[in-house]
Amino acid sequence: MDPIIVLRAIIALPIIFFIPGYVTFNACRLNKIEDSKLSFFETLFLQVLISIVFTGWIAFILAMSGYFSLMNLLGLLLVYIFVIAVKFKVNFNLSSFPKPTLDKQSLFLILLVILAVSLFFQPSETFGGFGDSYMYYNQAGVIVNHGSFSYNDLLISSLPESLSKTLIAPLITSATNYKTGEIQFRVFHLYPTWIAIFYSIFGLMGSMYTSAFFGLFGTLSFYLIIKHYFNWRISFISTVLLSLNYIQIWAVRLHQSEIFFQFLIFSTFVIFIAFERSRKTAFGALLIASVGSLFITRIESILIMIPLIIFTLFCNLGIQHKNDNKSLPSLFRSDIKKLKPIYIILFVLILSIIIYYYNTTIAVYIRIYDEPISPIFYMLISLFLFSYLINSQIEHRNDDRDKSTHHPRLTLLMTNITHKIH
Repeated sequence: MDPIIVLRAIIALPIIFFIPGYVTFNACRLNKIEDSKLSFFETLFLQVLISIVFTGWIAFILAMSGYFSLMNLLGLLLVYIFVIAVKFKVNFNLSSFPKPTLDKQSLFLILLVILAVSLFFQPSETFGGFGDSYMYYNQAGVIVNHGSFSYNDLLISSLPESLSKTLIAPLITSATNYKTGEIQFRVFHLYPTWIAIFYSIFGLMGSMYTSAFFGLFGTLSFYLIIKHYFNWRISFISTVLLSLNYIQIWAVRLHQSEIFFQFLIFSTFVIFIAFERSRKTAFGALLIASVGSLFITRIESILIMIPLIIFTLFCNLGIQHKNDNKSLPSLFRSDIKKLKPIYIILFVLILSIIIYYYNTTIAVYIRIYDEPISPIFYMLISLFLFSYLINSQIEHRNDDRDKSTHHPRLTLLMTNITHKIH
């Protein structure tokens, strides 16, 4: 292996995938959930997850603004690490890490990781030719080499527009401005931005492991979700079946955004569970950022509004039952007035980025203004519901929880479903 690649990996990987989450985790004191300490695996996984969500947004904003490079990304991450570490006096001796234990559950988890790695980390070279894989990798190459989502082709701009449309248009699966020669690939850009990060560190061949990496972490997220609602044995069996599923293996090796989108959905559930159990504001903010990531990955993310509305009504109906003198509209108005500033700021910031992105970069892919109802409307409702729901969960904590049973709403719902299944 090229020693330059090894050196880049040694420097970049901890800064991108671990240290931002570590300093955030310790600054916000997230090591305890429901008065019980997290395990070594849960602590490490949440710290990596925080780093991925935060780094993804920073890299995406850099690429959208035309300033993406590995050095710029690492520089901004180091600034964040330094500011948080100094402000909150974060200790870097790793003493806050729980000691790993080697029990039956840990051994089965190690076997699960080995199985997933052996199945997923066999990437095929499907990014050449025609199709989505081709566009994702070409888009990643543009981000790495030009620092932006688009680039200008001098050959196209030098030819007459009619000739360019005749000769070049059939060969390009992208939106092209034939006068300026600007080419914009018709894809959502968070996934190719992550390919660009791997590309910048490991080169083209190393970037083929991007999908495998997120496939592995999506599988581990699924393991944690099932473990929370059932037990580790059922979780192990379920995750093994998911890993052995042919469609899962095929999708991991296909180099398209489906597996990355799956990872974001599963990891959002993990963050939601951590928030439900801890009611920490930091997890709430992370949850809003994680949900926002869905909207810059695939258009199907607007469908998340449907379960959000159902769950929000479910939560507020439970509160209304305990407060018979309050109607649902009055509960909504009361909770909206109590929205925490951090949630309002994050909601406005992420929504502004997404609206700008949909009206500029992605407008060549989706005709926003030709639709009866703009996708932006769905995103606004979805992100607002998440902000509202997170805040109302905290505000009604004392009313909603019985201290002896200590069940959050979603956990109680899943427990009742589990009992009915048995």
